Amino acid sequence: MDSVIPVVHTQQAARELLACGADLTVDVLPHVGHELTTEIAGLVLERLRGYVQRHDCNAFP
Repeated sequence: MDSVIPVVHTQQAARELLACGADLTVDVLPHVGHELTTEIAGLVLERLRGYVQRHDCNAFP
């Protein structure tokens, strides 16, 4: 549980951004607070690689 930003606020922000056409992903992991874990870092890298590939960028090999 994130004690800094409640998940309901994250979910609401995501809905509003999606309604504006934003390209985003929200991952809610059980028993994880407002910290960067190894699992989350892996998800971030996976998302970035997918984003770069979808947008024809060459930032990642």
